[in-house]
Amino acid sequence: MIRYTQTQGFEPFNWFEALKKKRKDIHDWKLLQYRSNLWVTCACGNLCDIIPRDEIGSPIDWILRMLGYDFNTAIQKKYNKKALSILKLIEKRSTYLIFEITCKSK
Repeated sequence: MIRYTQTQGFEPFNWFEALKKKRKDIHDWKLLQYRSNLWVTCACGNLCDIIPRDEIGSPIDWILRMLGYDFNTAIQKKYNKKALSILKLIEKRSTYLIFEITCKSK
């Protein structure tokens, strides 16, 4: 599967790896904050490109969109554990959506 990030000309980013890094300095947080602030490079941007999105890359699915906003807020506030827990929810929701989309297309 191709990630939405890739379809927009960006390299995929491993949010789990970045958030599990034990010590983050100011530069690490600035990079995470920048990435999380854009739909293309946020946790939702790293999801499969078959998930429907609007013209700015925001997921059309309301639950996934709200999780994306919550994830961004956690990153902006440097709430590492909260961001990791939201990232897991984003992965779960996207798995469900991808399953639904692929089942409907058969």
